[in-house]
Amino acid sequence: MRTKGIIMTKMRNQIAKITMSVLALVLVAGCGTSAKDGQDANPQPGSQQPKLVTSIEVALPPTYEDANAFSEGLVWVMMHGKWGAVDKDFNQVIDFLYDDVLDFSQGRAGVSVQGKWGFVDNTGKIIVEPTYIGVRSFSEGFATALCREIPVEIDPATWGETGDKVTYYEGEWAVIDQDGKEIFPCGSLNEVSDFNGGVAAATRKVGGEKPRRESLIVTSTGGEIVLDESLMFSNNDFFDEEQFLGRQLSMLPPFSEGRREVCTADYERQRVFCGYVDTSGTLVIEPRFAVARPFHDGLAVVGSRDEEYHITYSVINTAGEDIPLQYPYSEISDFSEGFSFVKSDEYFAWGIIDTKGTEVVPPIFDIRSDSTQFHEGLKLAYLKRIRWIDTTGATVLYLNPDPPDNASDEEVEAISEKRYIDGSEFSEGVARVVRDGDGGDILIGYINTAGQELVEPIYYGAQSFQEGYAAMFDYQGMVGFLKITG
Repeated sequence: MRTKGIIMTKMRNQIAKITMSVLALVLVAGCGTSAKDGQDANPQPGSQQPKLVTSIEVALPPTYEDANAFSEGLVWVMMHGKWGAVDKDFNQVIDFLYDDVLDFSQGRAGVSVQGKWGFVDNTGKIIVEPTYIGVRSFSEGFATALCREIPVEIDPATWGETGDKVTYYEGEWAVIDQDGKEIFPCGSLNEVSDFNGGVAAATRKVGGEKPRRESLIVTSTGGEIVLDESLMFSNNDFFDEEQFLGRQLSMLPPFSEGRREVCTADYERQRVFCGYVDTSGTLVIEPRFAVARPFHDGLAVVGSRDEEYHITYSVINTAGEDIPLQYPYSEISDFSEGFSFVKSDEYFAWGIIDTKGTEVVPPIFDIRSDSTQFHEGLKLAYLKRIRWIDTTGATVLYLNPDPPDNASDEEVEAISEKRYIDGSEFSEGVARVVRDGDGGDILIGYINTAGQELVEPIYYGAQSFQEGYAAMFDYQGMVGFLKITG
């Protein structure tokens, strides 16, 4: 299970193993009753019904030392500390040759040998020799590659402060096509995003003795559009900085729906204000926001900061017009599937708004703030008990349904002993569920959207399903695969 992006000499961890224990702690802790609790809704059919999965079988017993998730029909697996790839019948397609890998994207996968990265195709043929410090996965036929890192030393005395000098690493990037040709050569760009809509955001240093950083748009045909000197591409927290092992090397977010955030400095007020440009570099929304997030579903979340640095969030459309909200919110998530989760500090809970700004579900739920999107029309939420809700806020499924009214004491006790302590979001019609094991271990299984247990919680780690398969881990940390069969 691998995040696409730059992967350098990054220590491998079995993400699936730790994810569920973290989920349990985050969801169960601090989930008190809201002041705006309302009635505990009975399960109802959701407005969007995911497919009903009826059976899951073991496709391969634990065999490998580690595994990613399937992508484009192949999966990277590890043996003897090296990565190779197998197909869905677990036939060896690529030998165990590589120290680290990226998942396949557009028929190419990043591979690392002795700290240098290149690309192979889905037969294992080397397309780009491993010569780069790092690479990102292909997007729209292009990938970005880190050629060099230049240490830059900053003296705090520059700002009139005391302390040790700080070193950060400034990157020099290239853009390569699927044949490995550099359409923007090494050193031509200091930062560059993934391509989206045929363009990418980039920056580079210009000037001699007193260099400055200019922002520009690069195109898939090798063209450049330089922005006005006063505008700079913002570098927000859209990407996971941990991918850089703590190095202060920035990653520019890409264009989204034909718009990209840009910022300008107001030196007199000592503030930075952000707006948006389109793919031609035209400023389409004037910089007036302290926070500007990417567009999704034709809408973007923005924030304004008062003199006390308190941020008030709002929503705008692609013309920069405000979408009227019924109530103020302390947090607003990016839109997904036509909805956004909103948080009210008054009730310490989350609700849901639609693309018109209408509050379709009042703030009554606790949700994980690191996962504020619907998945296949469902969202894991908490209101007195853990459940999955649909876009209307109706409960579709409880993590632990009530025993039947006519259940005997023995049946009630048996049900209680098999209670789950947490669950995950749905993926391909299946969600992971967690149960306490012996000796403080947590064990993971799977249920379908009807709440039927398809895989008993017996695994010490497990991934979400992708392309019909999911990796699972046994008590020794060896990895096998499950398969959806019905």
